[in-house]
Amino acid sequence: MVAPYKIQVGSGITVGTGIIIGDTAIPPSTVVVQPWYITNEGSHGPHVVSLGGGSWLVSVGATLSENLYFEAATLGTLTDWTSRFSAAGFNTDYSYAWNATWASGQTTVVRMAIGATGTTTGDVNLMQVIPVDTSITGWETSDPYTTPAGAPGVYSLPVTFTPYSPTVQMGNSWI
Repeated sequence: MVAPYKIQVGSGITVGTGIIIGDTAIPPSTVVVQPWYITNEGSHGPHVVSLGGGSWLVSVGATLSENLYFEAATLGTLTDWTSRFSAAGFNTDYSYAWNATWASGQTTVVRMAIGATGTTTGDVNLMQVIPVDTSITGWETSDPYTTPAGAPGVYSLPVTFTPYSPTVQMGNSWI
């Protein structure tokens, strides 16, 4: 008789593309945006252009008040984004600095706000983001409407956001 064999695989082992065994939970203050999480995308401002398909072009001269945005596909997606924003200790009435890792693998700091309250325009399901050129002196405290500190480049989904440390509150929520 042949003894039964046991194969034991530990938590978090990646077997192949898209196959993960074990704990795959996203930390509570991490926000992930996949292309299928959104129903609409766009941009605000003359230096930020939506290229469609989850990609945006940010050109030289962009201020931190310009942004690319995505609309949550479902109330569940918006609720998830909002709870993760709150888990980071952030108030949805304001925007904050976050680290962002884009589809290309490029990592930037972004100014991000969640339109969870819709207090002024009714945009209650938007996430608004602008990549920040951190080489600009005073980007953390500058007036987002006048300082051209947007980081030029092409940015594409998926993107993963983690809280920037130390916490930098960057003005109102845009919304």
